[in-house]
Amino acid sequence: MERNSRDAGLFLLCRPVQKLLGETDLSIHRRILIPTPHYIVFYNGLERVREEYIQKLSQSFENKGEGCIELTVRIININHGHNSARQSEMPWRNVSPKTF
Repeated sequence: MERNSRDAGLFLLCRPVQKLLGETDLSIHRRILIPTPHYIVFYNGLERVREEYIQKLSQSFENKGEGCIELTVRIININHGHNSARQSEMPWRNVSPKTF
């Protein structure tokens, strides 16, 4: 669970950035500003996990300490009995499974 959500995040983050940049010439010598990304995983699996915790892509690196890119994933447990206040803010809380 933890490793898959953390590792997939890098790929999921790249697509929106690619769309945002479009045909931007990346070879120019100036900084291109992008919106600050936030990567959040809503966990509803069977394993017992904390209410909320952080995972990092670098935890999956074969050679620890050698990477030069990092992705921080905020994982929020949305199973019954966890994060009740936060769940009431989620727009899909009253959506029937048939909707999907």
